[in-house]
Amino acid sequence: MPLFAWLLGDWYTFGLFSLIPLFIVTVYFKYIPESPRWYLSVGRLKEAENVLTDIARVNGTLRNIKDGEIKRMLKQLKERQDKDQRKNQGVWTLFTKRRVAIRTILLSIVWSMNALVYYGITLNTTSMAGNQFMNFFILSIIELPTGWMGGYLVEKTGRRWTQVVFFTLCMTGFLGAAISVTAHSNIFIILSLIISKFSVAVTSFVVTLQAMEVFPTQLRSTGSGFASTVGSVTAIAAPLIVYLGKLHILIPYLTLAFMSLIGIISSALLPETFGQSLPETLEDANNLGKNAKFWSFLPTDYKPKRRRSSFFAVIGDLANSSL
Repeated sequence: MPLFAWLLGDWYTFGLFSLIPLFIVTVYFKYIPESPRWYLSVGRLKEAENVLTDIARVNGTLRNIKDGEIKRMLKQLKERQDKDQRKNQGVWTLFTKRRVAIRTILLSIVWSMNALVYYGITLNTTSMAGNQFMNFFILSIIELPTGWMGGYLVEKTGRRWTQVVFFTLCMTGFLGAAISVTAHSNIFIILSLIISKFSVAVTSFVVTLQAMEVFPTQLRSTGSGFASTVGSVTAIAAPLIVYLGKLHILIPYLTLAFMSLIGIISSALLPETFGQSLPETLEDANNLGKNAKFWSFLPTDYKPKRRRSSFFAVIGDLANSSL
C-alpha cells in the first residue's frame, strides 16, 4: 500500500484504490463458512454440525466419525455452555485469585508495550530521513515471515523466553537507531528499526498465544479481551512518543527502548505454558507454573503430546471456547 500511495500521488485517488480489496472480498464472501463456534454460542446446532461435517470431509476424517457423533458432542457442549453462562463471572473474576490477577496485569503490560512499540515504529517513519513511502514499505514487508518464525520458535524454545529474547532484540534495535542518529547514518537507522519491527511483530504473536494459554477456559475470551483492550487504549500514546522527537530526535528511540525493557521484565515474569494442559478452572490457572523456577527453560513436567486429527482438534477448540 505505501508503494501504491507513492505512485498514485494524491489521497483522493489512493482512497478510491484502497476500496478495491473490499470489492474482491464481496466476490468470495458467500463461500466462506460461518464459524461453528458462533453457531454453537447462539444455539444453531444444525448449522454447526454441517460446518464441522464439511471440515471433516475436507480433512479426510469423516470416515472415522460415527453417525450422530457430531450432533451428540455439540449437544453436550451446548449444555456445558448453558450451565456456565448461569455463573456470574466477569472481568472482576480475574482479580479474585492472586496469581491470576498478577498475570492479568503482566499480560496487559506486555500487550501495551507491544502496541506502543509497534505503532511507535510505524508512525515514526514520517520523522525518518529518506523516502517516507519506501521507509514504510520496508518496515511493513519485514513482517511477512514473523508469523512463521514466531510459530516455529514457540514450539522449540517456549513462549516465555521467545518473548524475552525478541523484546531484547527490539530494545537493541532502538539503541542502535539512537546511536546511528547521532552518527547521521541513515542506512544503520533503517537496519536497526528493521530489527525492532521484526522483533515486535514476533512478540505480538507470542503475547496473543500466551493470553489464550494463561487464562482458564471459562474466562479465556474475557481475559484476552481485557488485556487486548488495555493494550489498544495504551497505544493512543504512540503518536505522543513520536511527537517528542520535536524536542530531541533521540527521545522517541530511547522511549521505545525503555518500553521494550518493560516488556522484557513483564514477559519474563509470566509462566511458561508450552506443553502444559490448558487451565480449565480458575484454580487451575492460579496453580499454573506454581512450582516453576524463574531461570527454568521449559516446564520440567513437559511431555510431547500426540497430535490429534484436524477434525478432533476443532472439536477440542469448540469445547474450550464454549466455556
